[in-house]
Amino acid sequence: MTFFRPSLSFAVASVLLLGGCATRQLNPPITKYDESSLREVQRRWQRRDQQDLVVLAFSGGGTRAAAFSYGALEALRRIEIVNRAGHKIRLLDEVDVISGVSGGSFTALAYGLYGDKLFDDYETRFLKIL
Repeated sequence: MTFFRPSLSFAVASVLLLGGCATRQLNPPITKYDESSLREVQRRWQRRDQQDLVVLAFSGGGTRAAAFSYGALEALRRIEIVNRAGHKIRLLDEVDVISGVSGGSFTALAYGLYGDKLFDDYETRFLKIL
């Protein structure tokens, strides 16, 4: 019976400690809408030669999602188009925003941080690690 008491005490203490980690921060409510902030976002994304906003949204699913999103970026990098000015550009250069969750966020993050350097070693250093 002496073995049961310390184990029970340890279990209760562990549950209480882990329960303290289960809090979430609430965002404060927006009390006043500032239209200038929307104009700032629009100004940053607006380019004179582009009429469309291109957004990539990468889903989750662990390494499989990271590999799929990497493949999508590779395909967009290989495909070239001719813009209105007659210049050859990559489809990847037309992407304005990349978003990702779970596994897809790793690729989105890596491309955001490293740009085209991502294609040098992301596959071997992240996707194909044993």
